[in-house]
Amino acid sequence: MRQLPHTYDVLFERLVPGTNTQFIRALSWMESGMNPRNVTPAGSSWGHRGLMQVGRENTDDYNTEHGTHWTKADVLEPEKNVRVFADTLGRIRRVYARTKIPETPEFLAMGWNSGYGAVSRIAKYLRAHDLSVTRDNVFRYAEKSGERGAKTLFSPAKLKWQRGVVSLYRNQLGGGTTPPRTTGGTGWLVLVALVMLSRG
Repeated sequence: MRQLPHTYDVLFERLVPGTNTQFIRALSWMESGMNPRNVTPAGSSWGHRGLMQVGRENTDDYNTEHGTHWTKADVLEPEKNVRVFADTLGRIRRVYARTKIPETPEFLAMGWNSGYGAVSRIAKYLRAHDLSVTRDNVFRYAEKSGERGAKTLFSPAKLKWQRGVVSLYRNQLGGGTTPPRTTGGTGWLVLVALVMLSRG
């Protein structure tokens, strides 16, 4: 079982409340190896940057929402990078709540990596065709749904990456399946305890 560094746990807990630190840790490890200076080219001068590999669109959304003017250099700072990530995660959750997409580690990783707008539209297609809204079905029917850019956004490489995030996350929990959302720093422990009691 791979134990990931806890270097940024305090930052994650402070800036992304209500989310298991284990999930953010796994996502950050898959994105950048927890290297705050990591920059991955992505067809523009921005690329994807920092701990969470935030992009220009993420940062522009954050700037618009908060009245800031952060640049691509700014988001290499861990705190600003995680703030932008937290803002995008909040957007993912609001869209998922509105479109009734389950807030599982699979779907949160997919919303971050493949685009939550695309995920919600494909979910709508699946429901219209009486198909279950699962990660595998989103990938299987992405192109058939007519979603623009589906071949890239829902490629086998994307699926492999997202599975890697979920696997790392669950390894941090000792193989458990606790959802990423918590009610505080120990919320997931409370949930596990309640499940064990219900089985007793």
